[in-house]
Amino acid sequence: MKKMIIILLVLALASAASCSGKSEKKDAETPQAYIIHVTDQNQDPVQEAYINFCTDQVCVPVASDENGRAVFDGDPDVYHVQLFKVPEGYSFDPDFELNAGPEYGEWEIRIKKD
Repeated sequence: MKKMIIILLVLALASAASCSGKSEKKDAETPQAYIIHVTDQNQDPVQEAYINFCTDQVCVPVASDENGRAVFDGDPDVYHVQLFKVPEGYSFDPDFELNAGPEYGEWEIRIKKD
């Protein structure tokens, strides 16, 4: 009887370990931030594009890096995303709007190189 209980405990622990391993892998693949990829019409990344991540209470500005990525790691919420400034030599639609839901993810914004 003791051997049976020990075997069941070992199987339960092994099962729990494999389940947690799967969730860790999924977490590693899932973005842990809101990521906006800013590219031009040639799909080249655009650095120094400024994007606001806004809730009803506050807006947080984020600039795109050399890879065209603007990363905002604020708390998950519903954000109104606004592009408000692009580098000289580029233009964008001032009426552009994006609503990012309460889960982290990745989106692309394409602007025009003049």
